[in-house]
Parts: sequence; C-alpha cells; structure tokens
Amino acid sequence: MVINFKYKDKSYKINNSLSIATIADLDENRKIIFIDRRVPKKFREGVAVHEIEKRNFMKKGNTHTYSHNEARKRSLAFYMGKLDGGQKAFKFLEEEEKCLLNILEKQCNEGKRNLNPFVDDKIIKFVSPRK
Repeated sequence: MVINFKYKDKSYKINNSLSIATIADLDENRKIIFIDRRVPKKFREGVAVHEIEKRNFMKKGNTHTYSHNEARKRSLAFYMGKLDGGQKAFKFLEEEEKCLLNILEKQCNEGKRNLNPFVDDKIIKFVSPRK
C-alpha cells in the first residue's frame, strides 16, 4: 500500500508493501520511503520522519550513529506535535523502538541479518539475538 505523506512542506510517498532488511529506506529521487510491511500503521509516519532526517544528517557528512540519534530527536519532536505532549510522545517512541527491534531480531533469528550495537539517545544498548 502506498500513502501520501507531507513533512516540512515536502511531499513523499510511504510504501509499506515490501519486506525491507533495514526496516526502512528512502529513495530521494522518487521521494518514496520504503517501510517494512511488518511495521504497524501507527508507527509509519514516525519511521518516515526518522529516515528523512537521518538521510539529511548523513548528507552533511555525519556518521550513521550521530545521524540516527539526531533523527530520533526529530521523530520525538514529530510525535510531540502529533500526540499533544512530551511524555506521551516519549512513550510512543519507546514503543516504536521496541517494535522495530523485535522485527530486526526476528530477521536475525531467521538468519537474514546480524544485529550490531547501536546508540540510543541516552544509553548504549547492545542488541543481539536470543539464544
């Protein structure tokens, strides 16, 4: 399914009909954000914001880790505007993160990928498949 999405006065399309190894990806030329079909509908716009912002930071020469962390802050700000408040937005972003990690963990357990450590906003979490 493809839906229209507007962010910062730019129009994008969100395509969630595919299985995406990295959960999401952005095709800048076509302005399409591909989001894994297993990501629940309620998280898709936030994931789209994350992909757009992460790409913007990476294009400026920042590392993936820095770009990811800055994009999470932008996702939080997006959710704050949408959910009417900081605490609700933070909890929603936390729920989104858990959901995405569960999807990645399933891929890892199926032998499709390995998870690497990533940096969260305030703490370092090491993610590995359950044995």
